[in-house]
Amino acid sequence: MKFARIPVDEAAGAILAHSVSVPGGTIKKGRMLTATEMARLKAAGLTHIIVAQIERGDVSEDEAAGRIARAAAGENTHSSAPFTGRANLFADTAGLAEIDGARVHALNLIDEGLTIATTTPFERVGQKQMVATVKIITFALPESVVARAEALARTPAGLIRVVPLRAKTAGLILTRLPATKPNVLAKREQAIAARLENLGSRLGSIEIVDHEQDAVAAAITRMKAAGADPIIVFAASAIVDRGDVIPAGLLSAGGDILRLGMPVDPGNLMLLGRLGDTDVIGAPSCAASPKLNGFDWVLERRLAGLPVGSADVAAMGLGGLLKEIASRPQPRELAMGDENGVRSAPRIAAVILAAGRSTRYGGSNKLLADLDGVPIVRRVAQAVLASRARPVVVVTGHQSDRVEEALKNLDVQLVHKPELCQGP
Repeated sequence: MKFARIPVDEAAGAILAHSVSVPGGTIKKGRMLTATEMARLKAAGLTHIIVAQIERGDVSEDEAAGRIARAAAGENTHSSAPFTGRANLFADTAGLAEIDGARVHALNLIDEGLTIATTTPFERVGQKQMVATVKIITFALPESVVARAEALARTPAGLIRVVPLRAKTAGLILTRLPATKPNVLAKREQAIAARLENLGSRLGSIEIVDHEQDAVAAAITRMKAAGADPIIVFAASAIVDRGDVIPAGLLSAGGDILRLGMPVDPGNLMLLGRLGDTDVIGAPSCAASPKLNGFDWVLERRLAGLPVGSADVAAMGLGGLLKEIASRPQPRELAMGDENGVRSAPRIAAVILAAGRSTRYGGSNKLLADLDGVPIVRRVAQAVLASRARPVVVVTGHQSDRVEEALKNLDVQLVHKPELCQGP
């Protein structure tokens, strides 16, 4: 491809590089020039224009983007029709985005005119959500570049695929010390149940046992026999060593410790183990809060059937510094900034307006309508909570008690507006 400033008289078949205003309108960039456009350019007083001239062996931007996107689309994804040198990949189902990061990096090194951008690996995505975009910077690329990119992007498993979450029934073991309060145990149970529900699974068996090795081992054995998977153990005291109560209890039950501790904060003090083919996860204390932490990353991957071993957990350190938690005894930095006055990134909140009377819905409350067994307002809140927006505020009004009940155990702030007919 040649890119040059040439006389208008020689521009037939060339691609206009920049939009040009002419009498009666605009000739937009990317347009292949014909005698009609050339006449309009001359009428505008132009004698020379900047164009791209496609040569033998070149592939147009749209064809190149489409070919590479189709090659990159793996299981449960599809590519859109290319337009202006761009083709997007979308998820066909909700789940986790599994991405071959090394190949994506290699693709972006082939030629500066070829780019591919993806969502974060293992990010939870919704159906129809964009997971990647291929953009061709120039108006054309050599066939050799496009063919090389296609070959690199086309893998047996797919360069980018979406792995759906599987519905499972988990077991929960809560340990207690003499000073453990019942409301603490209840809060932990509610937090785990809400997490599982948000991921399409449910909490089955629940046991409260003394914080002792033998009691933990016996409970794990019973949970395993009952078919619970995963088995989540929430200790009365944080797990700080492989010889501590929970790891020792797992070993006594015949299980294995895969990893103690993870480079994700909050979530450092997590235990990952196995008993046969069943996951045993020691939840960190921060799992009592609905806020995102490292436990979520492990739980999501295992519910998707993706392998998580020690090396996988170690790799979570890149991007593993999550937001500050208010309960931390020693915050990482001062709330308003560091000693140099540098502020952290701004927080983005979300507001869900759920105060309306649904008068156009035929008498019933649309927000409470059942969609695959879940009220619509709860589905909306779960989708917002899957993003990074915090806090999530829900404004209630009409039938507020029923709406609040539909949102039970979700990490949302409720604001009631009794004067709902008066507008915002």
